[in-house]
Amino acid sequence: MRIIAGEFKRRKLNTLAGMNTRPTTDRNKENIYNIIGPYFTGGKCLDMFGGSGGLTLEAVSRGIEKAIIIDNNSEAIKIIKENSNTLKVNDRVEVIKGDYLKVMESLAKTKVQFDLILIDPPFKMLVIDQIIKFIDQFEMLAEEGIIVAEFYKDNVFEAEFEKIYCYRFLDYGSSQIKLYRLKEND
Repeated sequence: MRIIAGEFKRRKLNTLAGMNTRPTTDRNKENIYNIIGPYFTGGKCLDMFGGSGGLTLEAVSRGIEKAIIIDNNSEAIKIIKENSNTLKVNDRVEVIKGDYLKVMESLAKTKVQFDLILIDPPFKMLVIDQIIKFIDQFEMLAEEGIIVAEFYKDNVFEAEFEKIYCYRFLDYGSSQIKLYRLKEND
């Protein structure tokens, strides 16, 4: 896995061994960022299930100023920290080991808003609707912010949210992606 574009273009990243995580492919990552950006002028990113940190470190390479990466797996946390050290972005990337819901509850209390939220849970976890509902309820998405949700093709979720809607659907075979943003006020 590597960084596709930006400040750290072509830099290789470590990934977790085994089949417990499935990093977003370089092709899918490039497609996502070409659609949502492709570059940022600052802003904050929240990555709910960090894995190797590749999606977030790509965002940092493309200009995200501050990022929080959450994962519950000790090995994943170790890899994310190694990758952050390799790129020398420890001052821009905060890595938190913990349950995604508990960390979100803590972040909601701070009233922080994110310009980019990445939701890429293990395919067996059907939590995307729950997470977006929480983000919507606690207004964690910045005005021009985007949510990127990656999921297995057979995972169905179609919840409607008060202030957030799906504006784009991307089909990559077994992996599918929905992009969300805030609804415009009338």
